[in-house]
Amino acid sequence: MKNSRIIFFIVALVLAGGVWYAIKGKNPPYGEGAIGAASRYQADQISDQDVKLNDPEIQAFLQSDMFHKIQTNPEFAKLVSSDAFKTAMQSDAFRGVIGDHATQKATSSTEFGKVVTQDAAKTAFTSPDFAKLAAQPDFSKLIVNSDFSKLVATGEFSKAMASSDGKAIANSSEFSRLLADAGAKSVITSPEFGRLFANPDNAKLLASPDMAKLVTSNPDAFKLLATDSFRTALGQVPDLGKILTDGSLISVMQSPDGAAVLRDPNFAKLVTSTGDAAKALTTPGDQLHQ
Repeated sequence: MKNSRIIFFIVALVLAGGVWYAIKGKNPPYGEGAIGAASRYQADQISDQDVKLNDPEIQAFLQSDMFHKIQTNPEFAKLVSSDAFKTAMQSDAFRGVIGDHATQKATSSTEFGKVVTQDAAKTAFTSPDFAKLAAQPDFSKLIVNSDFSKLVATGEFSKAMASSDGKAIANSSEFSRLLADAGAKSVITSPEFGRLFANPDNAKLLASPDMAKLVTSNPDAFKLLATDSFRTALGQVPDLGKILTDGSLISVMQSPDGAAVLRDPNFAKLVTSTGDAAKALTTPGDQLHQ
């Protein structure tokens, strides 16, 4: 009889727990694996429902000096009205890229725009092989080497990289001079180099005069291209090249207040919302509550 009472008591507790969760609108902590992870992922996403203008943090952002200074900038208004920019701001990687100080230096370069807007850029820069090569100082030295540019410009180069037969380029004077340099040789003979340059589009892009100018004049930009954030953003945001090189974004990023606003998480919430929340970015504070 005593055991029966204990079993009855346990069952009652379970039933009471189920009723409590139902009333609170919560699910019991069962199946925390994939379902739980999905719930947490959804909770972290930027949503219109999360953006309330009377939220203390949102109000503090809208009333800050840095926001007031950039709000009247016509390029800022153009930027926050861009559908492509709003879509891009949904990407964590993109927000990380524009919040990076190196990006501010990189986007001020004309060559950066010419390089990242090429069709081949997405394939080349999202390649793990490019990231590994770009991390090597000798790779950047190789790109600005005139012998390298001449060698890669030949149609036989990519064919040789794609096959085990290197006879087509082995006898060239440019190849011989490059191999005489220990640093260049270590890069050229690496498996990453062979895989990356087996694609003729990659070879053309990385040996282009614009890339050489970028590496020479703006090393921060070259380093940025090899970062995980940039590679991830390039894969997530189809128009990343155009957005990064758009005059309005560069103008805002070059302003200390503008750069600070772009890095603020409240800005991301507002720019990706609709209705009153989005309008708040371009509506003067004294008119916002009228």
